[in-house]
Amino acid sequence: MEGTEELDFTEEILGVSAPEQDLDKELQDLLKSDHTEEEDTASVCTAEEDKTEVLLASLIADLGKSDKVGKPIQEKVAKVVEGLCSGGLGDAQLKEKLAKYMRPSNVESLQPTTVNHVFWSNLQLKTKREDIKLQKLQLLNIKGMIVLSRLFDEVIASKMPLDKATIVSALSDALAFIGSGNKALNFFRRELIKPELKTEYQALCSTAVPVTTELFGDNVSQKVTDISEANKVSKRCLDPFNARRQGTRPYRGRGRSSRGAQSRFQPYDRRPFLGRGRTQYRPPHQKRGSSSRF
Repeated sequence: MEGTEELDFTEEILGVSAPEQDLDKELQDLLKSDHTEEEDTASVCTAEEDKTEVLLASLIADLGKSDKVGKPIQEKVAKVVEGLCSGGLGDAQLKEKLAKYMRPSNVESLQPTTVNHVFWSNLQLKTKREDIKLQKLQLLNIKGMIVLSRLFDEVIASKMPLDKATIVSALSDALAFIGSGNKALNFFRRELIKPELKTEYQALCSTAVPVTTELFGDNVSQKVTDISEANKVSKRCLDPFNARRQGTRPYRGRGRSSRGAQSRFQPYDRRPFLGRGRTQYRPPHQKRGSSSRF
C-alpha cells in the first residue's frame, strides 16, 4: 500500500518509525489557536525573549559551576597534558598515530557518523565544508576512544600485569588525539564567531593567536588596542590612492611617457600584417589587357 511504502521510506531516511498522527485534528487545533496568538504577538515575543535570556544565563552559570577542581596530578604529567591540549601534535606526527590504531571489527560505533547520501547530495557547498570539519574533529575523539577501548580490553583479558611503558604510550596517544580534537574545536568555534567581528579585528581568529582558558586568549583588550594602533599607523603612513594607482597601472619605464616614446623613430611600419578586424586583403586592380605572370 502507498502508506506503507511512505512509512518505510521515512524509516530508511530517519532511522525511526513515524508515529501515527491525526493531521486533520492537529490542523484544526492550530487554526483555533491562531487568532489567540495574533492578539498579543508583541508581548508574547518579548516574554519569549526574556525566557531565552534567563535560560542562557542559567546555562552559563551551570558551565561555570562545572569547573570544580580535584586532587592535583604529577607536575610532569600536567605539563604533558597541557602541551597536548594547547599545542597538540604536528601534522605528520598526528597522521602517523592515527594510522596506528584501527577500529575493532565488532564495534560499529567507533567511526565518524556520515550524512545520509540522500541529504548530502542536496546540501549546499558551505554546509558540506562545515560538516567535513566536524567529521574530522569527531574522528580525533573517536581515535582516542579506540585507544582506550583497546587498553580496556587488554586490562580485562590479561592475566599478567601489563607492561607499564605500553600503557603509558597508549594513554599518551589517547590524550594526543583528544587534545588535538579540542584544539581544533576551539578554532572552529572562532570561525563561527568571526563573521560577527569587525573586519579589522578578525585577525584575532588566526591560529597564530593561542587559545587559553579564554577562546581568544588572554589580554584580549590589549590585542584589540594593538590592532587599532597598527591600523592607525598604516592609514597615516600609506596613501591608499597612490597605492591603488600604482597597483593597477602597468610599469612604463623611466623618462618620457609611453605616448611620447611611440612618437620617436620607428624603422618599421607598426600596422598589422593582415590589417585590422575582418578586412581581407584585396589585390590592386589590373589594367585592361594586362595578363598575369602566372
